[in-house]
Amino acid sequence: MKLRHKLLTSALIALAAPAAFAQSFAELKATGLLVPGSCTLALTNGGIVALGAINEIDLDPQAETALPAGSVSVDINCTAPTKVAAMITENRGGSSTRTGDASFGLGKTSTGVSIGFYEAVAKTPMADGAPSTFITAPNTVGNLWASPTGDAFLEHGTGRKFVAFGTAAAGPSSVTTASLDIEVRPTIAPTTVLMLPAPETIDGSLTMDLVYL
Repeated sequence: MKLRHKLLTSALIALAAPAAFAQSFAELKATGLLVPGSCTLALTNGGIVALGAINEIDLDPQAETALPAGSVSVDINCTAPTKVAAMITENRGGSSTRTGDASFGLGKTSTGVSIGFYEAVAKTPMADGAPSTFITAPNTVGNLWASPTGDAFLEHGTGRKFVAFGTAAAGPSSVTTASLDIEVRPTIAPTTVLMLPAPETIDGSLTMDLVYL
């Protein structure tokens, strides 16, 4: 299972023109965001959670089998105090055997059968060397930040796919260094559903994008 990462910035050039009638002028707008520093994101072990070879005899033929959890650590480093959030994208859409924005797919077999799902749980938030708290939001427009109860389950799609450090009342905090652990909890479909005539590759993947706020 590979968690990939990349750095995201944005700028927009828009052309505004009247819709109802023609006129002799038009307005061009150049918009963007000035940030005090740049940030990088790194995952341990290249973002790979190795589940190893799983023997079919260790899987339940009639029910889902939960596998031991694995984890990766995430480090964020900025050149100056900066407000950032991680945006989560599911890269194996349509392959999860459980519905919901907190469930990520593990890919499909060569015959097109979904292998299972996993949950990705953000834990142990640290910001500038001190324990911190997570806040999550479905988007970064408006004040939609909320503090999850306990650990923060990563979500995608229409869920609370933005994760930042801060409080619900004050919103995201500026950080220079920050870190968290992501615990990956995989579950495999019943073997009577999978029908495994040959080895199959577990292939879960999500992307974490750093977004400047």
